[in-house]
Amino acid sequence: DTPGHPGSEKKTFMAREKDCIFCMACENVCPPQCVKIFQKGT
Repeated sequence: DTPGHPGSEKKTFMAREKDCIFCMACENVCPPQCVKIFQKGT
């Protein structure tokens, strides 16, 4: 099953930095070290 393929049950997760609420969904579903989330002030 390939995310992004029209026949796929899995869909790609599109991260938009301005809409980020730090839910960590993008970091949890991406390959290791592909996305790293840093909250400002920490």
